[in-house]
Amino acid sequence: MTGPCVRHPDRLAVKACASCQRAACEQCCSERDGEGRCPACANLGIPWEQRGRNPVAAYLKTAAGALFGPDKLFRSLAPSLAPPHVPPPTLGTLFRYDLITQYIASSVPTVVTALSFESPFTVALLRQVHFTLVTPHQLAVGSLLLYPLTAPLLALFNLCLAWLMHATLRVLGAVAPDGGGFRRTYAAMAYGSSPSVLNATVFLSWLFIPQLWNAFSTIAALRHAHGISNAKATAAVLAPELILLVILFASLGVYFLRGLQTVLGDQLVF
Repeated sequence: MTGPCVRHPDRLAVKACASCQRAACEQCCSERDGEGRCPACANLGIPWEQRGRNPVAAYLKTAAGALFGPDKLFRSLAPSLAPPHVPPPTLGTLFRYDLITQYIASSVPTVVTALSFESPFTVALLRQVHFTLVTPHQLAVGSLLLYPLTAPLLALFNLCLAWLMHATLRVLGAVAPDGGGFRRTYAAMAYGSSPSVLNATVFLSWLFIPQLWNAFSTIAALRHAHGISNAKATAAVLAPELILLVILFASLGVYFLRGLQTVLGDQLVF
């Protein structure tokens, strides 16, 4: 093409950006996905959504961005900055990303749990409480056999959390008006959960570092995805956790009250 570069008027443009069609000189133009991109568009987009034939590298780039540069990675989730040449991610694309994350996150903890069932301390404890339904060896083997189901269940749990987050955003009137809707919220949840891979270290999970990192990353993703404030993004992340805690404590309260009623009933009979 002919004409000056939009960033360097004194230089001749060699190509039009495949995303924004702006003219770019040889210095500004860079190849991405086999097409020329200007500097602004070359740095936009989630690598996982442009993985092509190299999904491993795309996953690693996305996870690294979510861990160490969430603001830079997630700015392309904003409706005004999303590259026009990249279609919105499908729920299947997002679920697959989260599934990989959860498989990595639960890998080492599953092995550690299986080994702990056969430790002398666990064996002695099970004998002390007269637990004879299954042996410690059977518990260890069972936990390893259940490993393939762990990640799908965790990914489905995140999908439910994303639904609760989206409901919270609707109540707050903070949903992006471009029609992206739930997919934007789920994208923030799936990519924001990338720090879960740190659970594979086991030690860091004891310090709740992956959980806190998840929250920070997801808040950044929601802020960009819906163009909202930190306060609203934080409320959307915390609301589902509080709802689940209320349900848990309510269930435990009902269970203990029923147990207490049974005990008091037996005492009254005698």
